[in-house]
Amino acid sequence: MISTLTVRNAYSTEFCRCINQIIVLLPLNKPCKVNLNGIIMTVENGLIINNSDLYQMIDLDEVVELCIPLPIFFEQDHFSSRSYFDFAQINNADQFRNLVLEILYNEAYLNNDKLHYIIDIADFLLREAKVTLHTVYIPTLRTKNVLAQKLIRHINNNIQAQITTQSVSTIFYISQSYISILFSKVLNINFKYYVTSLKIALSLFDLVQHNKPIHETAAIYNFHNVSTYSRHFKRFIHMPPKKFIQHYRNNKGTHPIEFHTSIESISNYLSKRKQHISLKNNVISNIKLNELHYNHYFEEMITLIHLNNLYELINFSESYFEDLTSTNFSKVNLYIKNANVSYLNNLELQKLLNTIQRLVNKDFNITFSISNDSIFQNIERSVISPLSKTYKKGTIFKFLTLVFNTDAWEIDSLRLTIQVLQSNYKYLNLGIIIDEIINQFPDISEIVNVIQQLSIDYFYMNLDLNSFNHLIQNKFFTSCRDLRQSLMQFISYLIPESKKLILNNITYSSLIKYFNNSISDSHILLMRLILDLNGKIAGLGYPLYATDEDQVMLIDQHQNTMPIVYIYSLIRPFVNKYTSLIPNGITSKINSDYHLLLINKNNTLTNAAPLVMSVNSDFTCDYFIFNRILNAEHGIITNMISSHLNHTFIEPDLLKQIQKSNQPLATLALHKYNVPLSFSLETSTLQYIMLSPNNQDKY
Repeated sequence: MISTLTVRNAYSTEFCRCINQIIVLLPLNKPCKVNLNGIIMTVENGLIINNSDLYQMIDLDEVVELCIPLPIFFEQDHFSSRSYFDFAQINNADQFRNLVLEILYNEAYLNNDKLHYIIDIADFLLREAKVTLHTVYIPTLRTKNVLAQKLIRHINNNIQAQITTQSVSTIFYISQSYISILFSKVLNINFKYYVTSLKIALSLFDLVQHNKPIHETAAIYNFHNVSTYSRHFKRFIHMPPKKFIQHYRNNKGTHPIEFHTSIESISNYLSKRKQHISLKNNVISNIKLNELHYNHYFEEMITLIHLNNLYELINFSESYFEDLTSTNFSKVNLYIKNANVSYLNNLELQKLLNTIQRLVNKDFNITFSISNDSIFQNIERSVISPLSKTYKKGTIFKFLTLVFNTDAWEIDSLRLTIQVLQSNYKYLNLGIIIDEIINQFPDISEIVNVIQQLSIDYFYMNLDLNSFNHLIQNKFFTSCRDLRQSLMQFISYLIPESKKLILNNITYSSLIKYFNNSISDSHILLMRLILDLNGKIAGLGYPLYATDEDQVMLIDQHQNTMPIVYIYSLIRPFVNKYTSLIPNGITSKINSDYHLLLINKNNTLTNAAPLVMSVNSDFTCDYFIFNRILNAEHGIITNMISSHLNHTFIEPDLLKQIQKSNQPLATLALHKYNVPLSFSLETSTLQYIMLSPNNQDKY
């Protein structure tokens, strides 16, 4: 059983079934077209045709075709029949392309009799491209003809039965001749060929992988006798079943390959590819995990979640939002923008008190924004005072904060109010909104002096970063060149009080200006901001939902999860851990496990190449790799619903299905410890990776 590697030029085929092989197609210079199971596909990066698939090559030009006999996969995987390979599942597509084409780059490879080339590719496909099913893989031939689709479904579901045009015509009440015409004209394939070829393709698993005798395998698929089965088998496999079994058993571990191409015929492509790889090698990060210094403590940051009023706080505990936030964020603080208690009747007020106590018991913090003295008096009388009489009064106040807006208070009056509260409620947290202080005072020293003199727990900035920069840039003694420098200089003046600062208004437009980057996608900029400010400030705030689309929010108008939620879920493994900062992310080691968070932030108009990260560990045994990937294909709801649609009329059930599919891609694979490991991050990708040796129980 010999693998073949061929470069196809001006090559086409008839519509036929793939039997006893896996076919990998890699276009070299331009996309190609393939009819796969009735769907004409434009192939740009690559395509895998599986055993039993129906396919037709449509004028392939400069396309590498690698054919690997199916039994090679039997050696590595005992459940091959219940799986198939999907090229789209490969996270390291560029690495796979290099692996396939390396044999063409390296002439020494061609003269080596002991190639591990094919087994390395098979291992890679099993690790990265395998999709596991609950039943045997049988592809469905797609067609717009409803009757033809029903016939195909019937045949596939009963493939082990005796299927003829006569048996099918009886079930569907149509003539045998019409069935033959339907297959030939509509499906472009002969009825008998479709049925027999599928039986033979599926029988390989029983014959070889499950070690069933030839006569038993023939009986399973309802061939009249062994002779009939052998005749059809020889037609498709080009050898009788007995020889096929012997060939498989005698040649295990040997994987020869034949080349049907001239290196000169694709020399132009190969030279460009070598140059491309050489250029990419200049930006490859080589991460040696055991040589990193884990001396950067990744601090737990407050996540302030805005709720509009007290009614939303009551409803928050009765919706899925509670689970959404507690699952994905490590330190949640619910920020009530309008804390006017006067709108509540006695029953609603009691429900509010019960809600507060219940949320506090689940480690939620709650912050009330106090915009004027009237609201303060009401919130103290109706909420703070009753809670102070509970048996958990000391504990509960550790989770509550009152935030005063300085534009409605005189500084001296506010200072006195704070002193009274600190005296009466020892554990109650207090904060101020500093927007008016930044606006009112003429220079940075006075601004910082006023803030520090108030001696409170938190300083909230409700200005978005663009507005902040506009107000602050002329108040420094030396001017700042950009927004980021303005913020960092402001933080440096506040030290050590900067650890009390919460930025409460993050917008996409300010992120672009902060990083001076209009190319990177917003989720990349968000992650970079969180990493940039970790350890410097107390936290960041976001609305649960906002009508202003420039706001970074947790859910959209359909209650679909936005990327910020998944960004925080990717960070959670690093919270309160010592980490190592690397150029494109962070890493940590917890017991025997390594955690990595990688960011492809090299997004420019001229360079959209994947970011390749080579990872070296100190493992001496095989280890598990768990991946979570957030990019345009996974976890970003705005890519799934067009902005041009009228969202009001989207079917609610459809939205629920979209929400279910709106998740980062998660994969788990076992990696051989002596095989090099690298990750290729496509444009605008965040990737969390956990390397864990022999820890099957975790999963």
